[in-house]
Amino acid sequence: MKKISTKHFCRDYLPILIFILAMILPSFVHSQELINFVEKPKLLETGDIGKGFNYYRPRWSPDGQWLSFELIDENSLRTFVAIPGSNTCFECRGKSSAASSGGLDLFSEKTGGKAAVTRLSWAKQTISNTSSFCFSDEGALYKSNAYVLTGKAAITPPREFISVAKMGEVGSNNGILIPEMGFTSTKSQAPVLFTDNDSGRLFMIFGNQDLKQITFDTDKLKFTDCCPKFHPTDNLSVVFVRTFEGNSDLFIIDDLNNPRATTRKLLDWPKSDEFAPTWSPDGKHIAFYSNGDGATPNKKSFDLFILDPASKGQPTLLAKNIRPDNIEEKLGPPYIGPQWIGNDAIIFAKDDNQAKDPLMYVQISTKLVETLPVGTILNDSPSICDLGDGTYLLAYTAFGKAIVDLSQPDINNRIYYAKLIFSR
Repeated sequence: MKKISTKHFCRDYLPILIFILAMILPSFVHSQELINFVEKPKLLETGDIGKGFNYYRPRWSPDGQWLSFELIDENSLRTFVAIPGSNTCFECRGKSSAASSGGLDLFSEKTGGKAAVTRLSWAKQTISNTSSFCFSDEGALYKSNAYVLTGKAAITPPREFISVAKMGEVGSNNGILIPEMGFTSTKSQAPVLFTDNDSGRLFMIFGNQDLKQITFDTDKLKFTDCCPKFHPTDNLSVVFVRTFEGNSDLFIIDDLNNPRATTRKLLDWPKSDEFAPTWSPDGKHIAFYSNGDGATPNKKSFDLFILDPASKGQPTLLAKNIRPDNIEEKLGPPYIGPQWIGNDAIIFAKDDNQAKDPLMYVQISTKLVETLPVGTILNDSPSICDLGDGTYLLAYTAFGKAIVDLSQPDINNRIYYAKLIFSR
């Protein structure tokens, strides 16, 4: 056998070896991506419910068993709670003269009127393997529980969370906007934050009907406080959005036991909007969307930032040109906001017509931005549930697979769900 010299190997074989490595290395790197699928995206089956409607705002229960979503047409907003993969679907209806089509109503009594359930919110954790949620209906605030027992789905009939008498203490219009549930202790149920439609201020209500105002007038200016989010480990601090004369800013209450003295503005970008704040799981950072950074205000596009609420430093830009969740004007707040994967990654939808709005993720420590290969187009409103074992559930809206003909008039956005693993 002829011996090959090092000189001849480098001349004759090294270029071939380099070519082979160049071909296989991208595949190897791709397989080592930060986020990978355990279960690829599947369409949420809901039977005949919402046929021909657009689906919006999917949100996971804290245990990942249930998924809520909204259907919106020109006349109403309808909210449902479903179990993915089971075709089990419950409609939240407070005042409706007609039963759900293809589903079960939460309310056994129909008193007439229109369906006006708005903005369902899940509690932040389960108690005794039960997920709690609340929603508002024409001013009333309701609470219910959802659980799965021996393979059968069950939801308790909703009950009024805040009494008519207590509503009189809030505002003359008795309107509740955008409830947000907190954390449940072993001795009580989760408190609920909500915006009073009359005063525009935030209130907190407890299971014993103890009502507490937590934001207050400043120089008699007419502003609205909304979209509050509890700190991820307790009910002590809250981040929220304050809107005034068309401008939105981020505020924080550091101690709900003393809200007047501990409310402060998080950053001063007077000519841009900051909204949809979400906490990192460890509570050390807040992610949010903004259409400016102080130096370049009044932009039409939105970018993704994070900030440290404990410091006075400037926010960090993570990604540009994102979609801030169902941007159609008829929807309005609350926005689901940036979705955290652990404390070092965020999933978001990219506002990119040419690429048909892909889902993306950014790693905070490295600033790596990558596309999540979901295989669907016109993606929006990702929602994440941490299962606690290193895997995460993903839900989002999309107009279907890449082969969908968007010129067809009957094309609507639906909900897809999947399971992810995060390689820290």
